Order: sequence, then C-alpha cells, then structure tokens
Amino acid sequence: MRKRPEEIAADLRTRIQEELIAPGTRLPDEDALAARYRADPPAVRQALRVLQAEGLIEGRPGGRTFVRPVQQFIEYRDTRCWWSSGSTQWDSRRGTRSGACDVEVIVTHCALAANSELSSCLGVEPGTRLLESISRSRRIGTENLHSHVRSYVVYDQVHAASVLPDCSRLPSADAYRNRLARSGITVDRIVERLFARPSSPAEAKELGLVPGAVVLAVQRTSYDPAGHAVETADLLMAGDRVTAEYTTYPDPAVPLW
Repeated sequence: MRKRPEEIAADLRTRIQEELIAPGTRLPDEDALAARYRADPPAVRQALRVLQAEGLIEGRPGGRTFVRPVQQFIEYRDTRCWWSSGSTQWDSRRGTRSGACDVEVIVTHCALAANSELSSCLGVEPGTRLLESISRSRRIGTENLHSHVRSYVVYDQVHAASVLPDCSRLPSADAYRNRLARSGITVDRIVERLFARPSSPAEAKELGLVPGAVVLAVQRTSYDPAGHAVETADLLMAGDRVTAEYTTYPDPAVPLW
C-alpha cells in the first residue's frame, strides 16, 4: 500500500506529465495542497521533494514552487574514427551536434599553475604553467547551463590562439584534437570516462539543478603516440538536458579486440 506522500507525488506527477498542470504554472503553497489532499503538510513537503528531484518542479525565491518547462535535450556526440593514414587531422567523418545552432557557448581562458591533480594527469611538475579553457553552454533563450567544461594543456607546448575552442559549437574532443594538431601535437588516442552521479551543491547551483540531481560527468585525456598526456578535461552536463552519444567507425584492418 502506498504511503500518503507517494500518493500525492503520483497524482501531481500524472497531472504534470499530462499537462493538466501547464509548464510554468505556480503550484499552491503547502498548506493549500495539504487541504486539497487531506494530508499533513510534512507529507506534502515530502511529495514535492520527490517531484523536484525528478526535475518536474522547481523552487524559486520566496518559497514559490513552479512546474518546470519541458526540457529540450542537447546531444553530446563524439563520433570515433581511426586516423587516416599519414594524416595529422582527425578523420572527416566525425559527427556534429544536433541543434548546435541553438546553443550559446561562453568561453574564457587563463594561465594558471598546475596543482597536484593536474600535474599528475599531464605528467608535469606541480606549478607548471597551463592554459585553462572554460566553456559554458546553454540553449539560447534559457537561463540554466547545459554543460560546463574545463580543459587544460601545457601552455608552453601550444600557441594559445591555435587551441582556443570554436565558440559557435559545443566543446568536444574533436575540437581540441585538430587544434592541438595545428600546434604540431599529434593525438594518438583519447580516453573518456563517463560517470552518472549526484551533483554537488556547487555543481547543482551552476547548472540550475536541485542539489543531488543526476549529472553526466566525463573525464577526458588525450595522449600522443608516445603515451604522454597532452590535454585533460572535465566535462559536466545536466542529466535532464543532455544525452551522450558515442559512435565508432573502425578500420577493417584493425581488430577491435
């Protein structure tokens, strides 16, 4: 038998999903909902927390609660192709991002000293000068970010202008591979580790999520033919606004396993 908070959440969820309560509608306060459902305010509060964690409603200043607008998903695509023989550029079959023209990307850059974590990732001494590129992406006309990316390369190994990402596109490994190539750095392989995990309070605030809501986190490292790391990046994406797609086009002459 369902508990009262579950019953309240289920009814509100159905009404929201069937648009009986329209996106952007302000919900009644807890006392009014408690009276409507003949329940105690704590039961209503628990039901609202469930719906907020599911991304169906959001709290705003002043204790107000609104039905969230329907989210349009952005695709993070990384289409994998083997290097063309004798080429310094990534194979031209790489993918593009659906809806990228609707996305605004804000990019900032700065030089900083490598901390212990970054020096370990890039195989350099702590304090080594790095170029940090931070990309923040949002769909045009929306307030909250879809993704946040921090990328690092050794400053002295690249010409800064050649590794700045294209501000008209979502940042991905493709963009950096070719920019590193123009600095004479060959990328032999890219390792990406994808995690789905709860957001930290700071991450939730930056992405406009409920604390603890799911995010997609990608830790990316690019290696040269000698096995040295030449770029590392941390990609953070809102789980309710981004899908990740990976496609591989193998060379028939190279076994997959």
